[in-house]
Amino acid sequence: MRSAPSVDSDAKVPQKGNMLKFWLHPRTIVYSLCVFTSFNYIGFNQATLEPHLRLFNLSGVTLGLMFALNGIVYALTAPVWGWLCDNKSNSLTLSLFGCSINIFSLLLIGPAPFIKNEP
Repeated sequence: MRSAPSVDSDAKVPQKGNMLKFWLHPRTIVYSLCVFTSFNYIGFNQATLEPHLRLFNLSGVTLGLMFALNGIVYALTAPVWGWLCDNKSNSLTLSLFGCSINIFSLLLIGPAPFIKNEP
């Protein structure tokens, strides 16, 4: 178990900051886009997945599990991804990887107009 980090009383704490500089920092923009993409993914699924699932004639329980699957996978894998971000990998790289997977899956679910595929 890790010990708590020591806090030096001599350390300088900045009193003022520039919010515009913070929001325009490339890392902040990337992380904000990752959060936006994730929320968009969840919202998109809640609104549009059910009509696509009607084609499979699923029972009510199975249909409900399809919507709960997103949260279940998140709950089971979040500790692993957190550990990877903290210890083994660059969190920015993993965030960009996750966003690209989300974007690709949204293009397939849609389907996107430029992909000649049925829903």
